Amino acid sequence: MGVPDVAAAGAAVAPTDDTRPARGAGAAGGTGIGADSSSLEGAIAGASEAEQLRARVADLEDQLLRARAEQQNIRKRTANELSEAVRYGHVPFVKSLLVTMDDFDRALAQGEGADPRTVVAGVRLVYDNLMKALREHGIEPIEALGRPFDPHQHEAVQQAGTADAAPGTVIAVLQGGFRMGDRVLRPAKVMIAAPRESDRAPAGEGVAGAPAKGAE
Repeated sequence: MGVPDVAAAGAAVAPTDDTRPARGAGAAGGTGIGADSSSLEGAIAGASEAEQLRARVADLEDQLLRARAEQQNIRKRTANELSEAVRYGHVPFVKSLLVTMDDFDRALAQGEGADPRTVVAGVRLVYDNLMKALREHGIEPIEALGRPFDPHQHEAVQQAGTADAAPGTVIAVLQGGFRMGDRVLRPAKVMIAAPRESDRAPAGEGVAGAPAKGAE
């Protein structure tokens, strides 16, 4: 019996390339699992963010609807307030006139058989209270007597010659006028002083400095 060939035996038991584990196989398998895990976490995070965005959009839509409803309520409330103001805005003025009506009632009750001076005093009181009520609501009488004629506040219905006032001056008030602020409610009807004879051109003269018609 001969001695076995050690080299041949070693070659028989030596691992081949096919039986050796591939280098890095374990590492490659670990990398794939980590990638799958990261993708899953990203998907979960994206879904959560999308849910938050949907909730935010829903909240904004709700706020918009509430704002529109509030705006409509404000418009309706404003329209109602304006309507009430137009319909009942004159109530304070009417209430002030009712006081004057009370004064008239008292004056009429005491008028029969009363001293004329007492009646005049009662009428004066009623007049003063009425003027007070008008002033409280911004209504003022237009000053006219003794003032130059103002076509924006006065209405000239007559004129008369007088030496006591300059031409165009109001010498009598035939009907009082009233204004509220800058608005004239009713112009005062007045009589104004006529031009003096000395201010008028001579009857035979036309334009100043020109001879009368027919003059040579």
